[in-house]
Amino acid sequence: MAFQRPTLQTLVARVLADIEAQLPGTDARLRHSLLDILARAQAATAHGLHGHIDYLAKQIIIDTAESEYLDRWASVWNVTRKVATAAQGNVTFSGTDASVIPLGTTLQRGDGWQYTTDAEGTIVAGVAVVAITSVTVGDDSNASAASTLSLVTPITGVDNTATVDGSALTGGAEIETDEALRARLLARIQQTPHGGASFDYINWALEVPGVTRAWVYPGEDGLGTVKVRFMMDDTYADGIPLAADVRLYRRPATCHRRRHGGCTGRGTA
Repeated sequence: MAFQRPTLQTLVARVLADIEAQLPGTDARLRHSLLDILARAQAATAHGLHGHIDYLAKQIIIDTAESEYLDRWASVWNVTRKVATAAQGNVTFSGTDASVIPLGTTLQRGDGWQYTTDAEGTIVAGVAVVAITSVTVGDDSNASAASTLSLVTPITGVDNTATVDGSALTGGAEIETDEALRARLLARIQQTPHGGASFDYINWALEVPGVTRAWVYPGEDGLGTVKVRFMMDDTYADGIPLAADVRLYRRPATCHRRRHGGCTGRGTA
């Protein structure tokens, strides 16, 4: 039978009964009497200790542990919570030839979300394609192709707006939730890495920020190949990753050799 944490009222009654048993003839239940006050103070302390024990009992079991203890459990198994990430991609500027867009130029979306350029760009033949990264992390930093961003500070010879190219701004994701981390940790414990087993590819895919589900198809592209398909349910309404996400997360199987003890074949996303 599972241990039931006693209520404060139960503890008060127990202490009062103990006092009366040890001091025959006393009435510890008299309201505001010294014995009544001491009994209630002692019961409150015991109730707090029971609460702490109850809390710790949940932390020593992985499937009930809360964030701080869950992270510590995960670290024992070399599983790390996926951090929040910022969206990246390219935008197209237009303007007068030879005009320069400096590194670190800030652009702003209509909702106030900001991005900065990752490199200097120069207008050639009327346009310049420049890589940008969101200033703030999270899945809200993603932006669809053809989205318009505006310069926060005007640049001489450069139009005030830039357009997200066809690959969109992708890669933005929220920090991994407790339940998602717990699921990956339990999978790591229950499925010992085999350096290239089918479930290894699924677990590797789920390590990527933004990826919520994954499936593996060995040999789909021929002998010695592995194809992985994945979903990004928390990033897009339909969960389907964009082509840019697939390119961003493409990971050859050989890249896991050092971390997971070796694998064979060509891995494709």
